[in-house]
Amino acid sequence: MNEMKQRPLMQWLPKCGWLLACLLLAGTGFSQPVGIRQEKTSVAMADGVTLVTQLYLPAQEGKHPTILIRTPYNNSASDLSGYGKAFAEAGYSVVVQLVRGRGGSGGAFLPFAAELSDGVATLDWIVKQPWSSGKVGVWGPSYLGHCGLLLAGSGHPAVAAGVNISGWADLQTFLRTGDPFVWLTI
Repeated sequence: MNEMKQRPLMQWLPKCGWLLACLLLAGTGFSQPVGIRQEKTSVAMADGVTLVTQLYLPAQEGKHPTILIRTPYNNSASDLSGYGKAFAEAGYSVVVQLVRGRGGSGGAFLPFAAELSDGVATLDWIVKQPWSSGKVGVWGPSYLGHCGLLLAGSGHPAVAAGVNISGWADLQTFLRTGDPFVWLTI
């Protein structure tokens, strides 16, 4: 009988740390601006629905790589402020967006239905902003990670990096079989 070899958590932590460090350091010039700017805005989707969007921008004006975080969790725009502030202090523009039908965003919330099209519309909006370098990284756990995976696989030219902490690698197989091994987890 073959036994599966289990990997202790400590073997995975260095890999996660390196992945996050690469995302944080790529394109920032290793500069650490002091302070950040915050703005609340809304972004129009192709059908005219607007989505609530919180921006965390480096204090230093200019074009910066962007981290996009899309979430369905109503209070998570404020819950994610710590990440937004930390990434902005590291030299990134950060976009935290509440998905369709959640937390004041327009439209109806139908899980997974509009995440690709709305995400692509958001990427198109990001690259047109004066603070955007045109390079976007996607980040998040769970549903946020799934939103990021969709965009990473979309072929959109702005997507340059991604950190998916625990989102679905293959949502259709998971929904059909309930097999937990289709989760992509770092």
